[in-house]
Amino acid sequence: MPVVSAVESRLDAAIFAVHGNSCRTGHEIESDDLHVDSIFDEIATTEQSPYYTIYRHLLNNDSKKLVSFIDMWLDEHGDDSEKFPHILRFMAHLVLLLRFTKQTIQEEIADTVILTYVNLLISLKMHSIVPYYASKLPSILAEEVVVGFMSRKFFSEKKKIIFSFSRFPSIYSSYLFIIT
Repeated sequence: MPVVSAVESRLDAAIFAVHGNSCRTGHEIESDDLHVDSIFDEIATTEQSPYYTIYRHLLNNDSKKLVSFIDMWLDEHGDDSEKFPHILRFMAHLVLLLRFTKQTIQEEIADTVILTYVNLLISLKMHSIVPYYASKLPSILAEEVVVGFMSRKFFSEKKKIIFSFSRFPSIYSSYLFIIT
């Protein structure tokens, strides 16, 4: 990873320049013209990984651009999500973190990221964690995903009987996965 080693000290210096002496660890700023954006512009020309762009938006505390970048990445790579499960998982967790910290984000894009991740989990047969991530979607969409998932995946009579209990208001779909 020559890109990482080549720019790591410049990134540290830029971060220290932005945050002042409060986070110094003995490293000295080598130049006064360091800017986080210019460093990431250099990285973007040589590195294809989305992690650096995500890192850039996180450092700049720009959640709107971060979510827009994730949306753009999904448009380009969404059909190939099985090739990039680790990136999609990372992006889904970023969206959940942004929601948890009450950052201003485009909720439609956030829902798309989580839905794409849920579909990836289903395709990878990671059934036990589908309900958790589906629960992070708007209730109507979450219910649609869970019901569709259960109707496709579970065919035995026992599971059909258990699934029929979901029509009762006191039974939540996510608990049915534990029973089955």
